[in-house]
Amino acid sequence: MTDAIRLSKLAAISAFAAIAVTACGPDRPGEGPRTEVTRDQIEEGLGALGMAEESRMEWDSSVIDGGVAVFTGVTRPDSELPGRIGRFSIAAPRVEGGVTRFDALEAEDLTVEDEDQITRLERLKVDQPGPGLSQWLSDVMAGRMNEGGYEPPSRSAADYTFSEVSMSGMTIAPRDNGAAPTGRIARMALEDFDGQKLGRAVIEGMAFRDAGEAGEAFMFALEEFSMTGMDALFAEIFLNLDDETGFPALGDAFGDAMSAWMRPTGAFDAMRVRGLELAAGGASIDMPSMDMRYETRRDDSIDIIAEMPSLRIALSPDAPEMAEASQMLAMMGYEVLEFAAYSRTRFDPQADRATTTLDDYWFELTDGLRISLAQDVTGLQAYSDATAALMSEMIILAEEDPAQLDAADERLLEAYGHLKVNAMTIRIEDRDLVSRLIAMNAQMQGVSPEEARMQAATMVSLGIAMAGGMLPDGLALQLGGAISALISEGGAVELVMNPDEPVGMDLFFKLDEDMSVLSDLGLSVRHIPPQ
Repeated sequence: MTDAIRLSKLAAISAFAAIAVTACGPDRPGEGPRTEVTRDQIEEGLGALGMAEESRMEWDSSVIDGGVAVFTGVTRPDSELPGRIGRFSIAAPRVEGGVTRFDALEAEDLTVEDEDQITRLERLKVDQPGPGLSQWLSDVMAGRMNEGGYEPPSRSAADYTFSEVSMSGMTIAPRDNGAAPTGRIARMALEDFDGQKLGRAVIEGMAFRDAGEAGEAFMFALEEFSMTGMDALFAEIFLNLDDETGFPALGDAFGDAMSAWMRPTGAFDAMRVRGLELAAGGASIDMPSMDMRYETRRDDSIDIIAEMPSLRIALSPDAPEMAEASQMLAMMGYEVLEFAAYSRTRFDPQADRATTTLDDYWFELTDGLRISLAQDVTGLQAYSDATAALMSEMIILAEEDPAQLDAADERLLEAYGHLKVNAMTIRIEDRDLVSRLIAMNAQMQGVSPEEARMQAATMVSLGIAMAGGMLPDGLALQLGGAISALISEGGAVELVMNPDEPVGMDLFFKLDEDMSVLSDLGLSVRHIPPQ
């Protein structure tokens, strides 16, 4: 069995576990404020859920206590994959106005098996579902969703609210010490959805390993990924995807949602990543943390902040596919490549304008170089609106006239014309990368570092001189002099763009056709000596 098949089965088993049981709840369904229900209401609710008698599901025992129905040893005989739920509880099951309602569902000690592996979950739960969600879960459990012509209980996201939908304590292990992938997820949860905004989405304690049939090991681990304050812009889209008669209207709705999602002010409040690790093919990546957030200032401008303090990449010399690259890095004096990044973009919604400074927008290779960017750009919301409108149109074309999609793709590039560059500066600062490259080149050629440095400066000057005819007058001379000085002395090279009039970013996509447009950019290059 190939790795791809194994991984796809792994995903299928996980999905089956979540859907076949369709269960969730609070820490205990009896805790917190709950709806008071009579015995008759409970029995009617259990009947609507398909749990009044053993048919689709079977169980060892059941009891009703304090408005909570509890089943133990639950199985589904008709399931293609054998599975068992140790404890299954439903809080306040009832039928209200023809809609199946309950306060919470919870499944504990869930096991699903296939021929290669065993998947276990400590708990699945849903707390305080809205009427649409509770009815849909009821339809899944009772088998009504499998009937022909099934219609969801509602196509409005406002009916699918919940306090929490989560899964915790998931483990995947091979049968009989086999070679199937192994994995675990401590917790996955969606919290506080009010029909328009999701309070929080989180994945914690994730890890997957696969030895591979040819010894090509794979490992992925993630301590935490979370997003807060997410606009549920596409919820209505997903709920209406199968409504073919309203496809053009769906395209418009998609465009509206995409426009809101792409807006510069963001479609979420904050994102957080902790403890990301990846190892495959002789390479490993380690990113301890990354954060992104939006901060509103007193003048109503918004700071968009992203931070990645460290990302380390290591190559194993023992891996055949990485041996050569690892040797080259060693010749440059790198055991590990370590990167860092920081950005703070200030966005003025009234002016539709974004600015950054060199000190607050940079990407760095430790003991290598730093690339910084200062920019003044307008038209971000105009670009978002134009792009979203085109994507809405493409949704309709995909259904009605697919042959026109290529032309729509071209118009997506034209939408960049709404982004106007007022000024831009790119600074590339040498932080020992040039010396390391020179040392490696000298070692490979068997010459001294001084000779290698002179050769590099000469070759760069010649190369730029040969391309000078394609550059505006004087720019080739500035560029050649700046890079030669960088190689010889260190320091930094700074490229400044200061056009007389704002320039649309669509111009950059035309450079391969006409380099003369560079003359409209107000370009200049200079070398900054080392401090």
